[in-house]
Amino acid sequence: MQRIIFTLFFVLIGSTRIGAEEQPEATLYKQPFCGCCDGHADHLRANGYKVTVVQPDNMSLIKKKFHVPQEYEGCHTTIIGGYVIEGHVPATVVRADPARQWRPHHERLVAHD
Repeated sequence: MQRIIFTLFFVLIGSTRIGAEEQPEATLYKQPFCGCCDGHADHLRANGYKVTVVQPDNMSLIKKKFHVPQEYEGCHTTIIGGYVIEGHVPATVVRADPARQWRPHHERLVAHD
């Protein structure tokens, strides 16, 4: 009986780790004190993303670093799986086929709400 319980515990721990590894990561760059950006981070978390929020001193440098065209600049920039996502793009759109729905820009794709 103890062997069965130990095995079940090991399987449950193993499956928990696998689930955590499959959770996609997102880095959201935002201005300090922006509530809508915090809301978008919460939206991504609620849809299964592991979100890291970064509040740089200068968002313009972030926009330049990721080659975001000025006409597409939003209040925050999110990086998910090598894609640059600008603005409040729903998680359902982020998970969709980006090649069909997003506008290509340089070596990355930029999406905007």
